[in-house]
Amino acid sequence: MGKRIIGLILAVAVLLTSAAWAETASVTSLTWKRTVNHMLKAQEAPILVNDASFYYRDNISKVKSYVKRMNKLLDAAKVTHPDVTYYVYFVESPRTYHVTEPITGPSATYEYIAGELHADRFDRLKPSSVEELCSWFWTTDQHWNHKGVYQAYQDIMALLGSEDELAVPRETRQFPVIFNGSLAKDLKKPISEEYFTVYLYDGIPSYTTYVNGKKKQHDGIENYLKGLYAQGTYTDHYSAYYGPNQGEVIYDTGNTDKPNILVIQNSFGDPINQLLTLHYGKVITVNLKHYRNGMKKNFDLDAYLDEYDIDQVLFMGDVSLYVHPNTVR
Repeated sequence: MGKRIIGLILAVAVLLTSAAWAETASVTSLTWKRTVNHMLKAQEAPILVNDASFYYRDNISKVKSYVKRMNKLLDAAKVTHPDVTYYVYFVESPRTYHVTEPITGPSATYEYIAGELHADRFDRLKPSSVEELCSWFWTTDQHWNHKGVYQAYQDIMALLGSEDELAVPRETRQFPVIFNGSLAKDLKKPISEEYFTVYLYDGIPSYTTYVNGKKKQHDGIENYLKGLYAQGTYTDHYSAYYGPNQGEVIYDTGNTDKPNILVIQNSFGDPINQLLTLHYGKVITVNLKHYRNGMKKNFDLDAYLDEYDIDQVLFMGDVSLYVHPNTVR
């Protein structure tokens, strides 16, 4: 490990043990939480994460409010569409686990959601250790990497009760560009040593995407494979490759013999949706945080169930999916 990384680790250690840290530990602003970060040596690189205790403490009231509001929508929909099944795949991440403490079971956030949200089946990303958790996430970004994505895809298809043959990675593609994620950008320290890396798959059907009701290319996969991508120090390769946050994105394969699925997600869903096209005719994704801005209306669950003949609804995201209660109306 280079002198720069050792210096950063020592600097963080000083912050965490200083009187200044003790004096400001009660500060709960997002700026503080994302500037004073824990570091952990993982895969020969540091990992930067939000302080999980702060994130949970500051947001649990919002999670409770989100669940309460969403339950009203689910309860009403169960009356009008009793055959629909609701699934939750919760992304356990460094936002819900301390990377400096052993993992002993589900996070408190997941346990609350699984106990209170009126869905039918629940599962989560289940790291057996901190080392495994870190191996599934970018070291300087809040999102999962290609390994975490593939683990989640397998989990999700099992959760949905699928008996289909799953996609298998045929190639690990590493692009010649370092990915400094949002946490490195916030710190203004480009410390990442990770090249942006993805899995490529055989068997993914061709599909058309509709973004906020308009036919439009959503992801940047083809451009990346052609070598056409930005190479700035803090380029958000995750969003540029898999697609940015949008209120509604529909992946339409044109296969009417397969069922459709509605996915209520945050940005963790974007790498999974391409894989879901292998199993569904239409994958209709909704990001409630961006829905009203993109669609110019409130989200209507019943309308989606009717229009797309949906019998499976999947919630997919980490804790940040559940901290915006005002998006549920």
